[in-house]
Amino acid sequence: MHTALKTYLYDNNYYDLKIKWDSFDYKDLPPNIAQVRDWCKEGCSNYNTNGGCPPFSPTASDLLKDKPFILLLCKIKTCEISEPNLNNKIDLIQNILYSYMDSLGYKISDLYNIDFLNVGHCSACDICTIHSGCKNPEKRVYCITGSGIMLGNALESLFEEKLQWFAGGVEPDEVIKIMGFLSREESSFLVEELNNIIKY
Repeated sequence: MHTALKTYLYDNNYYDLKIKWDSFDYKDLPPNIAQVRDWCKEGCSNYNTNGGCPPFSPTASDLLKDKPFILLLCKIKTCEISEPNLNNKIDLIQNILYSYMDSLGYKISDLYNIDFLNVGHCSACDICTIHSGCKNPEKRVYCITGSGIMLGNALESLFEEKLQWFAGGVEPDEVIKIMGFLSREESSFLVEELNNIIKY
């Protein structure tokens, strides 16, 4: 398992992020594609509206089976955020993590032509046109959640981390997000190269 610390500038403030990653095989995953996609359908506004999400996105078995890939998590301590309003704090934490991980994904994609699974929905376009056809397919990315991976279980079994939630007005100690890189034969190279990429 590889780890790194990153001081990330977001909206004129610096935040400390902890990052962990490694290469895995499909057999390492706890997928439940039907269940996860049902959750997406029932509880996510991006379902059937965003080209990076179900039912338009491929499943984990389509993307990852018989191919090496990298999973990367990024987490931030909630005490890092000096925002008194809880809802604003939640939004800010999400935006910091999404911003960093989105930029990291596109950076690696541009440098090495390696596709990535995004932490959230596809944001390549201001307005998604998936129902009439994707207008920016070279920048289109898929949401890792919508692929059908049980991310909470994956974090515990592969990273020895546990998802925490904002619930009942109580905030967690830290917030974790996870993304993937479809590195195939470049997997071992990218695992090592991420050390250098994350530093800069």
